[in-house]
Amino acid sequence: MPSEAQKRADRKYKHDKTQQFCLRFYPAEEEIWSFLSAQENKQGFLKDLISRAMGVASDSPAHVGSNTKVGRTES
Repeated sequence: MPSEAQKRADRKYKHDKTQQFCLRFYPAEEEIWSFLSAQENKQGFLKDLISRAMGVASDSPAHVGSNTKVGRTES
């Protein structure tokens, strides 16, 4: 279990060095939400798509195979 000092250091690092945003899906976009929800690693999937759109090589490809689930899942 991390100490209070470690927790403070972690919060400070995340505040100073990382960026975050919120993405909202409306009812008309349910199909998009369902597809994204079916991805095991949503953050990695989105980062890979952005990297590909930028023309930057990615370490782990976002592969959508025939076994990709479509439907709402909680994560």
